Amino acid sequence: MPVIAVVLTMLIAIEHFRFGWKYNPFFTGILIYPSTPVIDHLRQIAGDYRISGGDVLPLSLWTAFDLQSSTGYDAVYPGLWARFLSALDGGDIDHPKGRIGSMEIFSSPLLNLTSTRYLLALKRDKLGQGDPAGTPSYRLNLPQFRPVFSDKSVQILDNPAALPRFSLVPQTIISNDDHETIKLLSGPDFNPNRTVIISHLAGPKLDSPSQPETSLQVIVSGSDRYLLRANTTVPQMLLNTGSYYPGWHALIDGQKTTIYRSNFAFQSILVPAGAHEIEFTYRPLSLTIGALLSLVSASFLAVLIFFPRDAKAQKISRQTP
Repeated sequence: MPVIAVVLTMLIAIEHFRFGWKYNPFFTGILIYPSTPVIDHLRQIAGDYRISGGDVLPLSLWTAFDLQSSTGYDAVYPGLWARFLSALDGGDIDHPKGRIGSMEIFSSPLLNLTSTRYLLALKRDKLGQGDPAGTPSYRLNLPQFRPVFSDKSVQILDNPAALPRFSLVPQTIISNDDHETIKLLSGPDFNPNRTVIISHLAGPKLDSPSQPETSLQVIVSGSDRYLLRANTTVPQMLLNTGSYYPGWHALIDGQKTTIYRSNFAFQSILVPAGAHEIEFTYRPLSLTIGALLSLVSASFLAVLIFFPRDAKAQKISRQTP
């Protein structure tokens, strides 16, 4: 019986591999996602900033080039982020974006909060056709964007006002009303380099009268772990434009600290005065539970295969004349 079970398991594994190899394309990925001068330049300058494909790069295509974006097609993303994208596009947070998490209104002040620094634009002629001598669409031809690279009819636009992935902010506003938060973030007087809005009534209240001396350095940057060194003369909020979502943990000098929901959809932590090492890691409880269930299941199957329940009965049967 154990031999039969092992053979069947091997056959199932071989069949799954065969199906995968047959289903997946047999040619190199560069034929599907060819590199271009624009993509190469974008990968060199983007760093931890997000990009927008504008009217050039379709939604989700940026993932093949290791780029980050605030948007996505058939995206699996938090409801909080869907609500924020709706507000960015002039909608209502009570009617969040659906499976198409697009970005259409690039003049929104909320765009800068997403760390979206680089945008792609197609230069067009008067008939709307691609033309190296043309100009971008009115949606992207805005004074806050400046061209930094062009290749034929495609242009990279720089948004210098975009917040970096991490920044130290000396003032806070406490708000427990999401509609009021969006209103404040969209207002002409809000300066995201000076103020962060915390959606916790028990959040820290800071009001530094001047911009303190600070230094901030990102040592390690990854999809699930960031390591930073910060030095500040007064307590400040460290704003992280990663999405506020369960599973993220923050440490300051090895000690766990609270992550606050900030600027509606982002993260921040309180950094005391002085020099500190800060770490953000993504360790969701669901991953731990899944790993434990997989281990238990694998152990149970191993017991069934190598120690079948009827082994004792089979032994007695063989001994019976």
